[in-house]
Amino acid sequence: AYDAVYLALALARSLPLATLDRKLAAAARGEGAVVLGPFANDG
Repeated sequence: AYDAVYLALALARSLPLATLDRKLAAAARGEGAVVLGPFANDG
């Protein structure tokens, strides 16, 4: 559940999201967030 908070915070503050979680990275990209980390360019 904390993943959702990190994503919401990144979106609310217009900040990139740094993550090592492939599913979180995909969800973040789906919401239009910039993703930093090894899965930044997946999808």
